[in-house]
Amino acid sequence: ALAGLLLTYVPEETAFWMMVRLMSDRKYACAGLYSPGFPELFKHMAMHDKLLYRHDKKLFKCLQQKNVQTAIYAFRWYQGRFYEFPKEFFIRVMDIFLLEGRKIIFRVAIYLLTSRRKEFFAADDEKALRIARDIRDDPYTKRAPNAAKLIEKALEVPITTHELEKVEKQYEESLKDGKR
Repeated sequence: ALAGLLLTYVPEETAFWMMVRLMSDRKYACAGLYSPGFPELFKHMAMHDKLLYRHDKKLFKCLQQKNVQTAIYAFRWYQGRFYEFPKEFFIRVMDIFLLEGRKIIFRVAIYLLTSRRKEFFAADDEKALRIARDIRDDPYTKRAPNAAKLIEKALEVPITTHELEKVEKQYEESLKDGKR
């Protein structure tokens, strides 16, 4: 999806070198998303859990109690950078991603969940899972969300680069300690 998007806007050789940079630069951390065992992907999902816990403990606990596991809904978000969402939204996310790195991915993910907070609390286990899995649709109109509005709200999620680095370091230390 990412390569296809780049090829839409830049010549092949430029797209190639952009992909090399996306795969090798720590700011983007894309290489491990596709490596055997998906190490970066699992790190991002663990970081997602820590960030959700920090930003909305009650929602985090609600999702755990309802057996809504991060991998079930967020695997595609973190690996595909929201490619399955409407094209306009995906392009906006990727534009910000190219500018500031992976922080936008976490902001969007946390916003998507917190924006459905009331629904999660009111839902039974099965419905909560369905809400998380099908979150790309507007809950009221059942149509694609307004990309500009969604991005605006996601950018309000107060996740900093420092916080991301701290959470990432905690994850890496937990791997060394064998806690994961």
